[in-house]
Amino acid sequence: MFPETRDVELTEGVDVGYRGYAAAGATPLFPFGYGLSYTSYRYRNLAHAVEDGTVRASFTVRNQGQRRGVEVAQVYAGGLPGRVGTPVTQLAGWARVDIQRQSRKRVTVELACKSLAYWDTDDGRWIMPAGPVNLSVGASSADIRLEGRVRLPGGSCSEGSELAMSASSPGGGVGPSAG
Repeated sequence: MFPETRDVELTEGVDVGYRGYAAAGATPLFPFGYGLSYTSYRYRNLAHAVEDGTVRASFTVRNQGQRRGVEVAQVYAGGLPGRVGTPVTQLAGWARVDIQRQSRKRVTVELACKSLAYWDTDDGRWIMPAGPVNLSVGASSADIRLEGRVRLPGGSCSEGSELAMSASSPGGGVGPSAG
């Protein structure tokens, strides 16, 4: 049964789940985002853009196999600049990409503002610090195919900017643009 006290001390900080494995340099049996496919994919040509405080990562995914497939391409942000402790890596955006065999698609993922920010307890708001952040793109947290660096503009995130990313997908993908 439970002890008399209802207080629970959480000591992990921000390094919970896959972020804890990354911080410890450990390899989990099934990494965050892991999945199986009947085909294989190649990632190329990472680019990024920052416009009006919004960060977007674009890249090309090619289905190299003989079957149509669906890939969930994931974009991870590295530790944020500044003195506040942030995870060494965390999911910042994703796109579900349906690709015909031997075809490629250009994918653009709008990164969630709160995944590039920290909660300022004094001001009571999400702060996006200005400075460089590493971006990693891959099929899972342990299967990174592309890496780059973006300079965050700084600012704050609105309380309504949850981790759900906005979507505009002419290719029919779910989530961020996969067309």
